[in-house]
Amino acid sequence: MPTAKGLFRLLPNELILQIAGLLPITDVLSLKSATYSSIRILQCRILPSGYLKSTGPFVNVDDLMDVMAKHGAAVSGSRALAYFLPGSAVNTSDWDIYVPPISTSVMAVKNALEHSGVTFESCLQRAARQLQRGSVFLTANQMISIAHEANHLKRAWLSQEQTVVDAVRRRYPALRNIGRYTRSNGSIGWMGDISPITIDANGLVSTMPRYEEGYPSTMAARVLYGSARKGGRTVPVQLVVGSLDPRKPSIAEPLYSTIFRSIFSFYASHVQCILTKHVAFHMYYMLAAQKTAYTWRVLQALQDKTEAAIQKYKQRGFQFTTAPRGADWNLRSAQDRYSCLIELEADGQCYPTQSQIRDLRWEHKGGSIRLIPQSTTVEARAELLKFGIISGQ
Repeated sequence: MPTAKGLFRLLPNELILQIAGLLPITDVLSLKSATYSSIRILQCRILPSGYLKSTGPFVNVDDLMDVMAKHGAAVSGSRALAYFLPGSAVNTSDWDIYVPPISTSVMAVKNALEHSGVTFESCLQRAARQLQRGSVFLTANQMISIAHEANHLKRAWLSQEQTVVDAVRRRYPALRNIGRYTRSNGSIGWMGDISPITIDANGLVSTMPRYEEGYPSTMAARVLYGSARKGGRTVPVQLVVGSLDPRKPSIAEPLYSTIFRSIFSFYASHVQCILTKHVAFHMYYMLAAQKTAYTWRVLQALQDKTEAAIQKYKQRGFQFTTAPRGADWNLRSAQDRYSCLIELEADGQCYPTQSQIRDLRWEHKGGSIRLIPQSTTVEARAELLKFGIISGQ
């Protein structure tokens, strides 16, 4: 490819990589094809591991990606979007790592992130830090976590930590002795009704509506908050654990047992993408490339958070609209011309598998988006229905 000073491939690798880092991923793939894969440095832009090494705050990236692929975890949200469309994230954007709700997988990915330079903060530490800013909102699960940590904390408490613990114990005295509710398997037994609270800087408590009860089972509702250092800055890192309800057995589409259960719950189409060792996939790439996104229906309790996210992306040049509301649903697939699916070579077992993602189909209409079950899932449901196994999804 000629340039003003000769062949493009004769430019220094660092300069080629800088140029590639400014291009949408499909342009990089086209450049690779046009040069017959002779510019090997382009692979560093195409590989998700190369992207994490160049832009992320992580060390030991290769080991991290191996663990993520083995346990079905992936990068999603704005940082994944910026892989496809550079400039979509900013320096302060979170790195969101999604992982299926399997304890061994969560711990494996958490440990790998810690080995890669991420430090996680407990619910108590996070609440104390937020209280320094004026007030903190705590869910029932967070209060149980705080009470449990307070019962086992060996070091001296910070003043804000003491304020948080005292406020939680005053509002729910049963949490003073949480040990009685701890089962031998490490879980916490039923403890009665606990509603969310807000604690102000003076330690005063206000009880809030129980929004959590209205969360659909498809939502990713559990987050481990952490951070890492890059270039003298602290970068937020979040490990998001998908939510499944074991009390509702169902013959579900296999992808609904993976992080895609969370991806389908996102508020808008531009961030419905994943990055992992063996796959880079964007469900609405062509739309996002036009700086446009469809918004999906969310619960009233999440409206404020959704609106804040939309305003953030509007400042980055995105516009938001509603998908067509015709009588028929719009059918989509991972291999149609509106998506972007990049399959990469990888050793060992990787999840979700490339074939699962390749066969992914879904449909949307207006503010709704839903997964289309594969024929094998439909057949399995019909057969097992005869034996009393009823699927509600």
